[in-house]
Amino acid sequence: MKKNNNFSIHCRFYLHKGKLKKCAVMIEIFINRKPRHRSTNFAALPSEWDHESGQYKDNAEANSELKAISDLVQKTHKDYLKLKRPISHEQLFKIIRERTKKDINPKTLFGFALRVAQDRSVSLSGSSIRKENNQIDRLEKFLRHTRQTEILLCEVKPAFLQQYYQYCIQDACKHNHSVLQVRYVKLIMKQAHFEGLIDRNNVEFDFRFKVKEASNYTFLSAEELEIFSKYHYPRTLVQSVADMFVFQCYTSFDYGDLYEFNPKIHVQYEQETAVIRKIRCKNDEVMLVPFFEEAKAIWEKYEGKFPIISNQVYNKYLKEIGKLLGFEKNMNSKVGRKTFGNIMYGKNISLDVVKTMMGHKSIRTTEKYYVQTMQIHRVLHETQNLSTVKKA
Repeated sequence: MKKNNNFSIHCRFYLHKGKLKKCAVMIEIFINRKPRHRSTNFAALPSEWDHESGQYKDNAEANSELKAISDLVQKTHKDYLKLKRPISHEQLFKIIRERTKKDINPKTLFGFALRVAQDRSVSLSGSSIRKENNQIDRLEKFLRHTRQTEILLCEVKPAFLQQYYQYCIQDACKHNHSVLQVRYVKLIMKQAHFEGLIDRNNVEFDFRFKVKEASNYTFLSAEELEIFSKYHYPRTLVQSVADMFVFQCYTSFDYGDLYEFNPKIHVQYEQETAVIRKIRCKNDEVMLVPFFEEAKAIWEKYEGKFPIISNQVYNKYLKEIGKLLGFEKNMNSKVGRKTFGNIMYGKNISLDVVKTMMGHKSIRTTEKYYVQTMQIHRVLHETQNLSTVKKA
C-alpha cells in the first residue's frame, strides 16, 4: 500500500493542572489529529496564564518564545511536506528541545539528562527513544513536584534516589518499574562522572529499597496441575498455551527458556538418566533438571517446535484458562516455574537440590519464594491423620 505523505500538524500551549504554585507550560502537538504533549521549559502561576488564548497575560518576552516554538513546528511541517516525508511526534519534540536547550543549565540533573538523551537518540530505535522520553518526563514531573528543578549533579545523593523511588510508587508504578526509573538517574550520574562534570558520584553504589514483602506467591498444587494438564481446551492455540505451561511446570523453565531449549544441546545422560543442563536466560546460572516423562511427551507432541507467542499474549491466554478452570489465581508465565519449585519441595526434595534444579544463584532466593509458601502445606500434609478441628 502506498504511504500517504500528506499530514496535518497544529499545536497549542496550556498550563498543567495546579492551584497556587507555578505550573509547567505544556505544548500539545496534533499530527493527523493524534495528540502528544510534552513540557516546555516555561512555568507560570495560574493567575499569570490566559487559558483562552494559551499564552501569558503580561509577559511579552515569554510569549515571543512560545510563538517561536509554534512557528518552528509549522516550518518543520512545511519542510517535511516538501520532502514528501512523514514526521513523528518524537522527531518534533527533539527539534523543539534543540530550540529551547540553550535555556537549560547543563550542570543540573535535568539539563544533563536532556543532553545525554539528545546524544543517544542518534543511535537508538524509535521505541527506545520513546522509552527514554518517558523516563525524562517522569523525572521532570518529580523535580517540579518537589521543587528541585535546579538541583545540581553534585547534589544528587542516595536520599534523593529513595525519594524518587517513593514518588514513582505513589505515582502508580510497580516496584520493578520504579527501580528502572532510579537506575536511569544512576546511569545519568555515571555518565556525568565519566565526563568529569562531578568529582565524585554519590550514588555509585547499590542500595536496597524499602518495599513491602508480598504475603503469598501464586503456584498450582499437584491436584490443580493434574486438572490443568488433562483438560481438553476448545481451541488449538489455547491448548498449545496450556501444554507449554505444563512443560514449564516439569522443567522449571522461564518463558525465554522455552524457545531456547534444544534436546540435542541441553539434554545429557548421567547414570543412564536424561538430565537437562541449560544456562538460564535470566541470570546465566546453570540449571540441572531431570527430563521428566511428562515434559518429554509434550516436547514430542510438538516435534520440538512450540508456537511462537509473545509473553503478553501467553499471559493473556493463561489468565483465560485460569478463569475457565475456576482457579482464583493470577496466572502468568512465572506461575509455572513457581509450581515446579513448590511441587519438588513438597516431594521432600532438599532445598539445596531444588536450588540447583531451578538455577538460583542463592539458596535464599529459593527459600524466600518457595519454602515459605510450602511450609503450611507440608505441615497439613504430615498432620492430616491427627485429630484436628475441621471447618464446619
